[in-house]
Amino acid sequence: MGTFDHMFAFYSDVDQQEDIDNLKSEMMALPNLRPLLDRMNARIGKLELLNRTLTELLLSKKIITRDELSVMMQQVDLLDGVEDGEISSHLHANAPTCDACGRYVNPKRTDCVYCGVKISMAAAKRRIKPVRNVDCTKCGAVVPESTTYFGAGGVICETCFEDED
Repeated sequence: MGTFDHMFAFYSDVDQQEDIDNLKSEMMALPNLRPLLDRMNARIGKLELLNRTLTELLLSKKIITRDELSVMMQQVDLLDGVEDGEISSHLHANAPTCDACGRYVNPKRTDCVYCGVKISMAAAKRRIKPVRNVDCTKCGAVVPESTTYFGAGGVICETCFEDED
């Protein structure tokens, strides 16, 4: 199992690749998005290469173990208060924290990944998932990502989506 595979064990590589291929096909059909997608793919490829190179360098020089890397990934993932395999650009004030060390925790876990203390029920109940906002590419409105649709011009809000009918 690869260094990062444990983080996404519920979502297989085959499933991920299939989703990526489907999204690429849909986006490539939109001519104005093709250059942007090509640039994004190139950048993602470079970032993936850099991350893998740095990880292998740390492991080969025995600076860190795979287990330590796994724990650190969990800790960095929790900086936004949600253990979801993604990193957010903001910290969330209402995210649950460990009563012992004060760091963000995943309330679905029994122990804090930082200090190992049992996560209290009070900390688990404080969990509020951050709302990710995006800009509608049609009208420019800032709306919750969960209320958007993918239209011909990109991500659009519900109002613009209804106007397209």
